[in-house]
Amino acid sequence: LLGRALFARAGFAAALADDTTTVIIARLVQGFGAGIVNPQVLGLFQDTFHGIMRSRALSGYTTAGSAAGLVGPLGGGILLTVLPEDTGWRLVFLLAVPLAVVLIVSAVFVLPRPSAVPGGARGALRQVDAVGVVLLGTGTLALLVAAVSAGVLLAALAAAAAALFVLFALWERRVYARGGAAVLHPELARNRGYLLGTAVAALTFGSALGIGLLTTLFLIEGLGYSPFAAALLLTPRALGMVVGSMLSWRLARRFGRSGITWVLGLALIVVTVEIALVTTGSEPLIVLGILGAGTLQGFFSGLFIPSNQSLTLNEAPPGVNGVAAGFFQLSQRLAAALALSVYAGTYLAVGANMPASFAFGAAASITIAASLGALLISAAA
Repeated sequence: LLGRALFARAGFAAALADDTTTVIIARLVQGFGAGIVNPQVLGLFQDTFHGIMRSRALSGYTTAGSAAGLVGPLGGGILLTVLPEDTGWRLVFLLAVPLAVVLIVSAVFVLPRPSAVPGGARGALRQVDAVGVVLLGTGTLALLVAAVSAGVLLAALAAAAAALFVLFALWERRVYARGGAAVLHPELARNRGYLLGTAVAALTFGSALGIGLLTTLFLIEGLGYSPFAAALLLTPRALGMVVGSMLSWRLARRFGRSGITWVLGLALIVVTVEIALVTTGSEPLIVLGILGAGTLQGFFSGLFIPSNQSLTLNEAPPGVNGVAAGFFQLSQRLAAALALSVYAGTYLAVGANMPASFAFGAAASITIAASLGALLISAAA
């Protein structure tokens, strides 16, 4: 409830902003609010559902996200196209406010009551591994800045990020040895299936968000499409993901990890075809790639994302369900932050001197590398 309220309040502040700095800070607070909410959802699924019912719950979760990916861009595109330039984007932010009110009121009656924590709220806060969070967050920030840097600065930031990640790992061992609540529980760190499944999730989630942003940039900035037209071209991809998500629990039940590996292989082929068609620069082929191959890519993503979530979280030992769900989400968010930075930075840098379709191909090639990595890791699992 707190996270949802923060998200809405920050959206309200962004809508009333008079400068870009205020919007950026408001988005930071929105991200913080969303970061509070998302791991709790997976944690609730872990505690409430078991076996195939957990797979079905996660399928529903991904279906809801896919539907949001369908409705959100279309609704935003319509507002930005129909309303005056200074009004449309503000209303996009404001729409989060009435939705938050409905969800908060509903949650009071629907969500299970939290179990009592010894010491109350203060006791719960004392269990937060603040040092671990700071080490991991600072290392990620260094990696993000390194991704858009060059030369000596790139090398220095990459080395600093690596050092911070090593310190994080050592600190987590110390926290657990003293009986504290580590960000990454040692039992999870030793669980091969959990770690490999989490790596698959990070690679696929980050690259999916990255290519989504990249395609939007390319259509609007590169080809001059309106926001609504761009959203319309991305709609079949979101529809494909909705359908795939609805069927994913059957994939997990019948084929397990091998089914996910085969679907990842098919997704790799399809995304390679999509990138090749768009990079040609021919508008009919671009539309064919985004509509045709993009729809198949969305379908395959919907199939393997919930299935991988379910099988990976099932690896969690008893008593660490919440930590497993939290770190699983954390890995996806870190991958998403890095991917959005790298994709946008690559596209804008290459596009400054080359045609937009070539810049798209250069940035989108990251997806091929990430998809191949996910495929090999899934096969290893």
